[in-house]
Amino acid sequence: MQGRTVILIAHRISTIINADKIVVVENGRVAHSGTHRELLEKSAFYSSVCNMQNLEKESGQSRDRITEQDEEEQDNKPSFTADDKEKKIELTSKQPKQGARKRTSAFYRIYFRTFKLVPGKVLLGSTAAAVSGISRPIFAFFIITVAMAYLETDAQRIVGKYSVILFLVGFLTFFSNIFQHYIYGLVGERAMNNLREALFSVVLRSEVGWFKEPGNSVGFLTARVVSDTSMIKTVISDRMSVIVQCISSILIATVLSTAVNWRMALAVYAMMPCHLIAGLVQVRSAKGFATDNSTSHQKLISLTSEAVSNIRTVASFVQEEEILRKADLALQEPMQTIRMESIKYGALQGAALCLWHMTHAIQLSCSIALIGNGLATFENCVRSYQTFALMVPSITELWTLIPMVMSALAVLDPALDILDRETTIVPDVPKVSHDEEDRIVGGVAFEGVSFSYPSRAKVAILDGFSLAIEPGQRVALVGPSGAGKSTVFALLLRFYEPSQGRVLVDGKDIRGYNLK
Repeated sequence: MQGRTVILIAHRISTIINADKIVVVENGRVAHSGTHRELLEKSAFYSSVCNMQNLEKESGQSRDRITEQDEEEQDNKPSFTADDKEKKIELTSKQPKQGARKRTSAFYRIYFRTFKLVPGKVLLGSTAAAVSGISRPIFAFFIITVAMAYLETDAQRIVGKYSVILFLVGFLTFFSNIFQHYIYGLVGERAMNNLREALFSVVLRSEVGWFKEPGNSVGFLTARVVSDTSMIKTVISDRMSVIVQCISSILIATVLSTAVNWRMALAVYAMMPCHLIAGLVQVRSAKGFATDNSTSHQKLISLTSEAVSNIRTVASFVQEEEILRKADLALQEPMQTIRMESIKYGALQGAALCLWHMTHAIQLSCSIALIGNGLATFENCVRSYQTFALMVPSITELWTLIPMVMSALAVLDPALDILDRETTIVPDVPKVSHDEEDRIVGGVAFEGVSFSYPSRAKVAILDGFSLAIEPGQRVALVGPSGAGKSTVFALLLRFYEPSQGRVLVDGKDIRGYNLK
């Protein structure tokens, strides 16, 4: 304890009666200060506290009244002479000033910043996904060639050749799919870990007052760091790879269909909106039909839980049949809902399939017109049409995946907001606050300090608080609950910034010290 500046926040007057200075804190200010004997005479509050504890008779005892246990407690408190040399935690992205930047899209921040971290793996995974996407248009292109080959004299040779080509395409697609999902899985895991490390670093760097806000409790922050960040792995591993695969399939099919017969390609692409509408109606209606009905079954769940937990009472009063009757009534509402959803689903599916087949009929009619006018051959028209037909599922899948990705990324918005914020107390600014050889002596001064907690901004905890503590002094703070005793210590440790005034250590504002 020798040579240290000690601040005691007393819970027992017996702990601090022999301190060098006792400070009575009332209404956020220093009301009185002095020794124990002086305060008994000039501070009514301090005198009343001592009288309640019957300690006036103990005022002449030695300085050993500060017990060994109390000294150990003070030794466990942070020392202002410690030379912290912690390794700095590197963030994966620089923290912009709050409100000084325009929010870029989550897609850009996640995908393209991940690309900067592991460009080789992203390129390999995207290449594998692109290779996987060529299987559908290539199959559509060659299957028509195989069908037309049966009209030739050497059909066996032609069919055999294209069968080998289709086998090789399938073999290549098999391995490219495995490689695609493996690489994107690694990239997603890396992106998730980097986001977690960066987010956890920002949380650790944040000032104490930020944790007092309602949305920054331990449970919420744990969910942000652990649960929400796992969504980035789902987006990259399961969604991004399929999106790249669909885009590749659409591009290859477009090139092949146009190269075979551009007139037929224009005809089929003119009907593209009808295919999209039909596909979206099917997907959305199926999704609505398969939604979770747990809310509708809530009455049944509550009834079952209550009956099972009180099974002895139910059996004693022979109420088993009554419970079953109530359960049957509870099922009537979800059953009616499912019945209506089934009718709605059937009608929508029927309308979607009708639109789908009508569109195909119109496209085939266009091919007949082209063949009749000598603008295309039968083989080229069918090949161009079939290539497009097998491309439609990729378009529909891509059209449904993008909103799913956007919805998934919306879950990351709170985590990204935390990542974007800049702490009001930057621990490593300035870079050099004092020479490493200079030892902090321990003089502490509060000059006109005013402070309110962020969660209670209108309640002044300290109001013009001023106090000087000499190096090596034993100073005790005494006051009623809520007077600001713990707040003084928190401000000295720079857990918070005072709204007015300064806190000095060895005559220097603590905001000029590098906390690290």
